[in-house]
Amino acid sequence: MATITIGPGITMGPGITIGDRPETQQFLLVASGSMSVYSWSSTGFGSLIRILGSGVSTQSGGHNFAISPSGAAVVCSNDNFPYIQASTLAGTRYADPSSATPGATRNVAFSPSGKAVATVHSYASPYATAYAWNDATGFGTKYSSSPGGIPAAVFDLAFSPTGGAIAITCYDSPSVRVFAWSDVTGFGAQYADPSSLSLRTITSVTFNPTGNVIVLGDAYGRISAYAWSDATGFGARYTDPSSVPSQINSLQFNSAGNAIAAAHYYSPHVTVWAWNNNTGFGTKYADPSTPVSSTAVVSSGAAFNLTDDAIVVGFNVSPYIAAYAWSNATGFGTRYTDIRSQNSLSQIATSCRFLPANGGQ
Repeated sequence: MATITIGPGITMGPGITIGDRPETQQFLLVASGSMSVYSWSSTGFGSLIRILGSGVSTQSGGHNFAISPSGAAVVCSNDNFPYIQASTLAGTRYADPSSATPGATRNVAFSPSGKAVATVHSYASPYATAYAWNDATGFGTKYSSSPGGIPAAVFDLAFSPTGGAIAITCYDSPSVRVFAWSDVTGFGAQYADPSSLSLRTITSVTFNPTGNVIVLGDAYGRISAYAWSDATGFGARYTDPSSVPSQINSLQFNSAGNAIAAAHYYSPHVTVWAWNNNTGFGTKYADPSTPVSSTAVVSSGAAFNLTDDAIVVGFNVSPYIAAYAWSNATGFGTRYTDIRSQNSLSQIATSCRFLPANGGQ
């Protein structure tokens, strides 16, 4: 059987068949020390397509990665010099940035245009660094601008979907700082702090898909959401949902923007609420009937798939990742069969993301 190339560096070969039913071919990228790409379909996990080589990894222990908006590249945060690494999804490593970050990085994000990539480094000033980015050539010039007033112990960052702001979370109060952003000039002025902020040690931040809501989660299992505008900054605070057992490690909206998932320490490891931009948090969905794990402590990340009919969760014990059918009407469905043993992960899945709709296509 001849191999068939279906996207940049992604080839279907003998023993891997695409059925004749019309469905979106999807791919799942999982950070579990190394970076593994799996196929995904309506039946769940498929084949291991490849493990990205050339030393590109997130290591273990809370490091993250970001996929460029085009789906062509992945950038990883890391403890080891040069502290940030990048590869094509085909597995070719980009040259390291010519000007390294000042220390180990914790998280990374692309601007919505894909023309810039930013990272945070917890214990080395200025605690955030950004580079110009090009999918063909990789890292460009480091932006000379840097955000001011960020204390040590930085956790997470996120660009607003409209590209005019970047949010950074940290240990000291106020535990979120948001700055204007330009792909031309980099970091700009800091927005006014949110009013009535009760969270501290904010460990996760995300914006809704339309960019008019910002959601924050802290080390104590609490979540708050505010209206957001790149023009004016923080708006009114929505009513908080009930807290989860412990630290929020990731927050993600589904692509429709009407559900939000929080991955956190301790059972049930992932919690999902309905969301409405007018009224905020809605009903909490019932927890999965088949638990993520009876022994896991850490749930490090959760991600909806591209069609919002599945959700995957990474955690700290074997098999390190679980997937469930998902419906916005009914919530968690049946748990998919775990990744086959020959393709299994070897350590905590610190992050998982589905490739963009045009990635690998």
